[in-house]
Amino acid sequence: ELAMQYTDSYSEVIMSFANDIHTGDGGTHETGFKSGLTRVINDYARKYNLVTDFGKFLDPLADKILVISALVAMTILKVGNNAALICWLVGVIIILAREFRVSALRLVAVEQGSVIAATMWGKVKTVTQMVAILLILALEQLVAWFPAIPSQILYIGDAAFGICVIATVVSGGIYLKQNASGIGNM
Repeated sequence: ELAMQYTDSYSEVIMSFANDIHTGDGGTHETGFKSGLTRVINDYARKYNLVTDFGKFLDPLADKILVISALVAMTILKVGNNAALICWLVGVIIILAREFRVSALRLVAVEQGSVIAATMWGKVKTVTQMVAILLILALEQLVAWFPAIPSQILYIGDAAFGICVIATVVSGGIYLKQNASGIGNM
């Protein structure tokens, strides 16, 4: 359930609950709601041609910050399992490298007076990352709630993370190939 009220105040008051328990610090469900609401507003702006060049740059950047912060937090969960930790660190570094490279290419394009909007492959990458994050969160919670479920089920989340790393590499390669003319200026 959700209740919202308009106010002309510059501050916000958010009270979130999970299973009727007040979550004073928000939580992933609150972050997910904010991301979803932002996505709906962005889609509306695109549909009615209300998007600015600054918005075309900032929207993907906001997605990147959200995804990377979640993946770094999930990497910390792997401490104690050296093999998994190394795999996750390498995956997160690959994702960070791709995101920095693509963002740098976008900044060069802006300086040259053009805007590189997000491509379909970039959206596929974002979807695989978001699905992996949600799946991992769900599996972690499932194991916590039901101790009888074997912890090996968490490997499904690791596989989803692997798929999102592959999608990140593929989309980054396609993106850089399509915009190769701007790479020489970096």
